[in-house]
Amino acid sequence: MQGRKRFHFMHIPKAGGISLSHFLDQQFKTDEICPSYFLYRSPSWANQEHLFKNLGQEKIQKYFLFRGHLGWIPRLYFPMEEIESIVFLRHPLERLLSEYDHISRDIVSFPFLSKQWSSFDDFLKTLAQKNITNMQTRYFCSDLYFKSDFTFESIDNISDEYIYLLPFGQQKDIPLDQLLNLAIERIHDCAFIGITEQFDKSFDLLCQQFRWLPPNKKSKLNAAPKRTKIDDLSPKALDLAIELNQLDIILYQEALKIIEDKSRTRIVMNREQHKINIIESLPVSDIVDFSFDNRIIGEGWHLREGDSPNVFCWTSDNQSSLVFSIRQLDDMLISFHVINSVVAEFQNKISLIVNQHPVALIHYPHPQDGFVFEGIILKSFFHQNHSLIELCFSLSETARPCDISQSTDKRALGFACKSVTIKPIKLLTTSLPMKDLIDSGSFIQPNDENTA
Repeated sequence: MQGRKRFHFMHIPKAGGISLSHFLDQQFKTDEICPSYFLYRSPSWANQEHLFKNLGQEKIQKYFLFRGHLGWIPRLYFPMEEIESIVFLRHPLERLLSEYDHISRDIVSFPFLSKQWSSFDDFLKTLAQKNITNMQTRYFCSDLYFKSDFTFESIDNISDEYIYLLPFGQQKDIPLDQLLNLAIERIHDCAFIGITEQFDKSFDLLCQQFRWLPPNKKSKLNAAPKRTKIDDLSPKALDLAIELNQLDIILYQEALKIIEDKSRTRIVMNREQHKINIIESLPVSDIVDFSFDNRIIGEGWHLREGDSPNVFCWTSDNQSSLVFSIRQLDDMLISFHVINSVVAEFQNKISLIVNQHPVALIHYPHPQDGFVFEGIILKSFFHQNHSLIELCFSLSETARPCDISQSTDKRALGFACKSVTIKPIKLLTTSLPMKDLIDSGSFIQPNDENTA
């Protein structure tokens, strides 16, 4: 792995970071991703495990992706040339309004804070009293709030309800010009700067720069259903909001200038051509033996769950796809392990399309859990000019756990998949149900026109 770049995504709250973190996770194996999303303490409602401060130098060195509310801290563990930083900035007033809406809406996670405010004006007064200002600038300067060994000087005085708003502890009396100058210096050191208001465009440019396969549909996770708008503010509230975010406003303008300067020399590739280039660069294999702790090239999957080697992903209410590059040897047997579903009698509701061809499936119980599904990928399904194989999984219906149980999970879920294998039929030596059907001549592949 010598010479391989590491990546650091500095997730500033309410700047589109959840969606991007999800995408970045799929570009890496699970054991390459730093499990820490919080630095020193996480709110009482969040997972308290894997805090960054507890990892130690040896563990930190083995990771290739750092993402979360970690500020600039991960950058300090590696030489500048070894790690690339990615950041998305949002218009400071829009970000502030989004943060207010988020906390006010989520009274379960923020019971103390939300009860203190009857209006946005009250929220701003709290920020002013606590000196919680210029959040985006302070994220770039997070190490200034630490001792040299990255421990907090005054963290114990912060109650749980303020951890979200004070991720780096009580703000020390650091001159504002020092904060701004350091933030501007560091934003120039970022390999990629995105703008939340231009999320789709920024996302495509990010994928092009780092040669990642862009999804056809970009998911925007944790997006607010209803938002307070700048036009809704009173003149007094607007003036105070600007006053509390003056550094962030300057930093945001600097980010726009950097992006504009880079656009003059950047060659923007056609999105479809970029996808073709990425697919053609995938390593070609004779077989596929895929588990979800590996890099996921595809889209439509929810976040990984479970620990290696039992990692799985849920399909969503859209098609969930995987892309591989495999040598066209012969007809292939595809097998995938489904461990669970929230849909009743799901076994007969799963469908698979390979390179736009429907594939008939059989299923049988897995010896440990769930079911194994199998089908035949005919040699004629492969494209003539390249070895691309795209698998599109879907369930005829999905369900939300919150609608069928006491769960708070509002995701639309299909089925949970653990692994996928693809092998030439002629290489199979064991007696599998599908192989037995083929050998007996009992299996009939569907006609595309009748099944599509």
